Formats: sequence, structure tokens, C-alpha cells
Amino acid sequence: MVVSREISKLKPIRKNGGRVKEVFDETVKQIADGKKPVISRIMVEKGYSQSSANCVKVTQTATWKQLINNQDKYRIFKVFDDLIDESNEDKRTRLSAAIELCKLHDLYPGKKLKIESQQEKNNQFIEYEEVDEAEVE
Repeated sequence: MVVSREISKLKPIRKNGGRVKEVFDETVKQIADGKKPVISRIMVEKGYSQSSANCVKVTQTATWKQLINNQDKYRIFKVFDDLIDESNEDKRTRLSAAIELCKLHDLYPGKKLKIESQQEKNNQFIEYEEVDEAEVE
């Protein structure tokens, strides 16, 4: 549930990155099936011309790099999502997985409390300076 929501937010960087994403998805699918993908052949199948089907070009695009990074995030989220699942009887594992997932999303309250306390200190400092200036005049 968390994983699918996060992955749906991740889109190719470029407007025309859809074809690169199709090649990437097919490559990942073939690797998952245990096959060794030939990227230039996949590129031709997905609409690239024979002359432009160069696997080095497609793997060096910004879209491909983003998809690789997203794949890593997907794996991490998937592991924690499986641990958090209610079918897991170990409550301690579920709790620690939930905490780690919140840390990955910057939702962990510990970080927010530090930020809030720093903001309060800054506000106090600013108020203190304003009072001093008013007393001087």
C-alpha cells in the first residue's frame, strides 16, 4: 500500500522519457525472469530505430538514472511494507519497521521535535533583539 503510493509519485524526469521507461521496465522484467536482457534489442521492440538502438545512450539518460534510483527506493519500501503488514505476528519487528519507514519519509517525530525546538529558540532570540532595540530608543 505504501509502496504503490510512493512509486506512483515517481515519474520520468523528461517529458519524452516514456520510451526510456518502457525499455527500463522490460529490462527489469527480463532480469526478474532470470534472463539476460539485450537492451539494444529491447529498444528496437519498443520503437527505437535500428540506427539509434544503442544501449549506452539509453542507460546514460537522466530518465534511466532516475528510474534506477526509484528502483532502489522501491526495494527498500517493499521490505518495510512487508514487515509492517498485519500478517506479521512479531509486533516488535512491525514497530521497528514502521519507525524506519517513517525515518525514510522524514515523518519520524524525533526529527520534527528538534526542528520545532530550534525554531522556538530562533523566535525567542528574535523577540529578545526586538525588546532590546525598543528599550534603547
